[in-house]
Amino acid sequence: MTKNKIKFIYSSIYDEHFRDWIKQIKGDLSDYPSRDFIVQYLKDIEDSWRKIEASVLLELSNSSNMSWDDGVLKCYIVGNCIPFSDPLTLKPYDDKNIFIDKLVHELIHELFLQNSNRKKYKDILSFIENKYPKESKRTKLHIPLYALHTSIYYKLFTKKRMDDDIKFSNQFRDYKRAWDIVNKAGYKDILTEAFGKKFKEA
Repeated sequence: MTKNKIKFIYSSIYDEHFRDWIKQIKGDLSDYPSRDFIVQYLKDIEDSWRKIEASVLLELSNSSNMSWDDGVLKCYIVGNCIPFSDPLTLKPYDDKNIFIDKLVHELIHELFLQNSNRKKYKDILSFIENKYPKESKRTKLHIPLYALHTSIYYKLFTKKRMDDDIKFSNQFRDYKRAWDIVNKAGYKDILTEAFGKKFKEA
């Protein structure tokens, strides 16, 4: 079992940048969560995450044939943002399952870029490039990610959560296309061909 832990962090200095960004876009901060709210959310989500953390990190490693580097992965929580993986940054969601699903998505990006996995990830992208040469770069990047995330949904969560994720992603052309390819090709076949992960038939 991996020893890695996700460390949830609230940084008022970091959060201030996102406050300024939202103010520029919306003109005010009436909908922006208070610092106290974010800090409390961080504590609540950490309690939820700790119950499944080891299982998720281990399953990501097993299903991808990749390993986690030693060290703590920092996850910053700010009042509002588009989630991204470097530095790992997310916002509060009313549904904590959505937060966890977004976190897993970004953790897959992190897994692919771990030092011990860079060569293998490069080979995976070469495979995807050769098989789907006409797809956009963003679509190609997310085909292996969604294949791996699908495995997590089926093994640890629910198909409904995956369906909700797909529904949300469908509003973005490149993400929709990546999900369509994974669903058509089959996530097990992609993991077998691209990752070298062998699946036994049920």
